[in-house]
Amino acid sequence: LVKALVYLSSEYKLNIGETKAKAIADRYCNLLDISLASISELTEIKGIGQKLAKGLLLALGRDV
Repeated sequence: LVKALVYLSSEYKLNIGETKAKAIADRYCNLLDISLASISELTEIKGIGQKLAKGLLLALGRDV
């Protein structure tokens, strides 16, 4: 999951490095779980702001 998040970040210019990717992966099991999360749930993760959470969900195909 960490590698997938870093790849998404590079493709969509999300600024998710190893540290943020690991923090997200500690909370979510897979990309589907992340795509079903709300922006407020994602922003509870250290280092994830509203802009990044929205960008991540958009990269995963969510309308936000």
